[in-house]
Amino acid sequence: MCAFWARTLFLHSSGRLKNQIAELDAVTQPKGKKVGVGYTSVQIAVQRSYGYDKTRNLIHSSDQRSGVTKFEYTQS
Repeated sequence: MCAFWARTLFLHSSGRLKNQIAELDAVTQPKGKKVGVGYTSVQIAVQRSYGYDKTRNLIHSSDQRSGVTKFEYTQS
């Protein structure tokens, strides 16, 4: 069965991605309960947020599925 996804992006004033929400829209709810196209029921599939350091490098992302992922950079 195919799914329809809607993605909402929220940007920081610097233009960097701040939050992202992906929603499963009008297909199948858990336990096989079908939802028709005309319904307003929406299920959030993933909600992710991002953090940056002073030099605008991505330092972490977090969501309810994977938890927190940290990023480190080596100086060149």
